[in-house]
Amino acid sequence: MKNYVLIGIILAFTGCDSAAPSVWQSNPGYTDAGQTDSYTGYSEFGSDAGAAPEQADSPYEEADEEPDEEQLEAPAEADQAPVKKLVLASTKVSRCNGNQVDADTVKELIALSDTSQPLSLLDIKARIDGIAARFGACEDRRGLFAEVYRVITRRALETLDDGVLQYNGWGEDFIIDFAERYLFNLRLHLVGGKPNYGWQRYYSLAQMDNVSMTRVAVTGMVVHLAIDLPYCLVDIDTKEKHKPDYFLFGDKLGEGAEELIEALDEVYGAQANDMLRGFFLGKWVDGLFGAETTTNLSFQTIRLKSWNNRWFLQKWWGGPIAKSEMSASFWTIDAILAGLDASGVLDDD
Repeated sequence: MKNYVLIGIILAFTGCDSAAPSVWQSNPGYTDAGQTDSYTGYSEFGSDAGAAPEQADSPYEEADEEPDEEQLEAPAEADQAPVKKLVLASTKVSRCNGNQVDADTVKELIALSDTSQPLSLLDIKARIDGIAARFGACEDRRGLFAEVYRVITRRALETLDDGVLQYNGWGEDFIIDFAERYLFNLRLHLVGGKPNYGWQRYYSLAQMDNVSMTRVAVTGMVVHLAIDLPYCLVDIDTKEKHKPDYFLFGDKLGEGAEELIEALDEVYGAQANDMLRGFFLGKWVDGLFGAETTTNLSFQTIRLKSWNNRWFLQKWWGGPIAKSEMSASFWTIDAILAGLDASGVLDDD
């Protein structure tokens, strides 16, 4: 512990960059500043797919900052219909422009992703359902994660209703705050704002036809678990006593892997069986994915790291340590997924 305190004091005065080399040395392809020079396997997709986007300073990345309301302002032409009306019409079929939602549907999505007013559990479910339905009706790949999150949210609510948690109030806060981070970054994307670096990556990949749908969907999961989750845990005042409930949530969500696979296949035609069974259940196809994938791409392992990063973020000296680890973990997995995609392992056929 003395070593952590000493590291924290040094980082507090010198900034995160000074600690970065020790984190990045074990991750080839990364510079000391935490950005990628290149990724193995990206050349097939071209420079746009291979370059890591500039890291964004999303208001929701900092646990003690409030969202910047100016960032959330929708363009004048995107006048919003009342949110309540849109939520009640959550299964309305989208109007499409090719394989993307059209401008009118974007207005509805902007309203559905608005987090400026307090949301209830029912609001969260209705909004996620509505967003997934609109993207899915057009097979708009930006909605791949929404389809995943639709299943995850339903299972989380079922876990809460089952009465198996020790702290139901904390569980409610967890579901709402966690979902709001997805909604917040989606809205920034839709209005031309600046989501956090993970969601920037997700929406960039989602609009590249030569990137597999499986890769896009898993990227969304990793963003939400590795980057959004630690800040969520901090903001809802998570303590050590909540640990059993946190991991129980994880167990229940992991059991929904087959539902996720079916949903992605039914709505988008994505064949994510092998990847998602490995990711959620540890049932990897022998010899297909490699040791690096099976070590780093684990639902429960990523959640454990987020629990630990929550602890660092709650210490006055621990922020730089947590942020370095979160960024390193995300970009390492991103590079692994790129390599798998380039080799054809993640083909959607």
